[in-house]
Amino acid sequence: MISLWRQLAFLLLLVSWLPGCRCSQSDVIAELKEGKGSVERDWANRLREWKPAKVGSKYRLGDGIRCGNESTAELVLQGSAKLTLTPNSMVRFLPNGEEGFIALDVELGEAVLETKTHRIRVLSSFGRVVVEPETKMTMIRSKEGVQFAVALGKITFTNEAGDEKGISAGKGIEVAMGGAIIEQFDTIDDEPEPAEPAQPDPIEEDSKKEIVAKTTGDGAHQRPPGATEWQQLPQGEAQLAAGTGVKVDSGTTVELTRGQQHVTLGEGEFVVGAPGGYLVQAKQGPVKLTSLGASVEVPGGRIIAKEADTAADVTIGAEQSEVRVHLGLVEVQGETTEQVRGGETGIVKASGKVTVSGRGPSPVDLVVSAGATFTVHDPKPPTAIGFTLGGRCEHGAIVQLGKLRYAGSAKQASASFPPGSYPYQIRCLTRTGPADPPVASGTVTVVLDAGKRPITKTAPSTHVNTDGRKYTVLYQSRLPQISVGWATAPDAASYTLVVTGAAARTVKTTSPNYSFGSGALTEGTHQLYFEAASDPPRRSRTTTVSIRFDNATPTASIAGPVELPAGESVGLQGTALPGWSVSVDGKELPLDGQQRFSTEVTMPEDGTALPVRFEHPTRGVHYYLRRAKR
Repeated sequence: MISLWRQLAFLLLLVSWLPGCRCSQSDVIAELKEGKGSVERDWANRLREWKPAKVGSKYRLGDGIRCGNESTAELVLQGSAKLTLTPNSMVRFLPNGEEGFIALDVELGEAVLETKTHRIRVLSSFGRVVVEPETKMTMIRSKEGVQFAVALGKITFTNEAGDEKGISAGKGIEVAMGGAIIEQFDTIDDEPEPAEPAQPDPIEEDSKKEIVAKTTGDGAHQRPPGATEWQQLPQGEAQLAAGTGVKVDSGTTVELTRGQQHVTLGEGEFVVGAPGGYLVQAKQGPVKLTSLGASVEVPGGRIIAKEADTAADVTIGAEQSEVRVHLGLVEVQGETTEQVRGGETGIVKASGKVTVSGRGPSPVDLVVSAGATFTVHDPKPPTAIGFTLGGRCEHGAIVQLGKLRYAGSAKQASASFPPGSYPYQIRCLTRTGPADPPVASGTVTVVLDAGKRPITKTAPSTHVNTDGRKYTVLYQSRLPQISVGWATAPDAASYTLVVTGAAARTVKTTSPNYSFGSGALTEGTHQLYFEAASDPPRRSRTTTVSIRFDNATPTASIAGPVELPAGESVGLQGTALPGWSVSVDGKELPLDGQQRFSTEVTMPEDGTALPVRFEHPTRGVHYYLRRAKR
């Protein structure tokens, strides 16, 4: 028996040594250290289903990563090696690995592999590559195969036949599928092309140009450099020397132009052509930025327009200055630097502290079309919701919740919703602020609900007394059973129950009580009262009963934990009420005879949520969220 156990242990150990075995967490090949622009990834079990790649995401056999236009990604490999993807490139970690090798192919574009103090081995569809320490190698996908170009250090390439080829710095080879060497080449040109001359910085060039002031109104004064007295600044255009003080009274504006820079000064005191190349040094007052490079120095920092179509209002105070950006991009500099976009507000304190408000949350838990009305059941609100705009707002938009505003791009605007019901409006950005009327509106209801409560399939039962009050009866799946009574009724031979409103009827009874079965009183508002056949005849008070569907009660129950491992494939099971359809990621799930569903899902890697969508033809849409834990 002992010998048998030893044999089993040996077999298990042998299996763990097999190439490509993914028996533990050690099968992680790479981790995303940095991503700029559009970086996406897929998984071995969900090939070509590209999702945004987040910093810290891990890659195993069969997984892929790609970069879009003007985008890059940096991954950390074993032995502290670094793999950098250039724009418009894609790398696939091969589905079948080999012990001691990093299995990958460059399927599109190029990737740069750099080693530090350790040698690494790369397994590709074209052969094996041993990369020595302190080596920098570029892998470039070509029409025929792949090129290995060595900038620093040395590599050794081995094809399937076992033929080896050493390539040192300044050399490269092109290899076809199967390892046939097509061409050897030098990576360093004998006569490199001369570099293009550097283009002048337009903002720096503007700082050398003349400053032109256009004054509207008679309440502006100037104080040229070296002068001690203020002088009238006449209406119309005038040139101002750098360092000129400008004071503007109420009802007057001064428009300053220097090259392509343009600002408008309101009531306040300023210095134009300030030291450091800034167009305006503001002591106090409003300034409008309306062009690329328009710049204002304020107490504690600087505010600079970074795009040509920028439109922003700057308000300067002794304690803090505020910039409300309507369009474009503004850079706010202080102790830190923040990029403030259309719809957002930047604040720089006199101490130099910089903050930004009005920025929509990112990433989001749920994405819907702008104008949708729905309910979210979230175990951990607030819920970050993104609204797709469908090309309706060229320059971006805001989501407005009462007095709160969240800014977004031309494609999507997002907002954070705590528990409660919130009407929202989406407005396009313009040069003067959010436009009216809104391009979309709806209502979002967020319920603190883990989706674990069992759903009720029976009709609720409610008693109503005809005492003149107003009753509201909520139901979930079946219309309620309602019993009606007259507590202070006199003795009488018979009684008549009169119902007006949504389901008008008259019912004769022998007692001052009557019960309506489920569905006898429809959804809507009803008025009820009893009449007694007494002497003299008497009548109860008229009572109002409103029957409504409860949009916040559970429409489904989902089994299992509310938090699931990020990036992993997990099972999802649950039950829906009759009449409701269920879908995940746009795929409708089949329901059995008991209204149960079961499917496999992949949890988001970024710690957001997986929404499960429930829809009813008349009851609307509910989303139940499962959170991804990091």
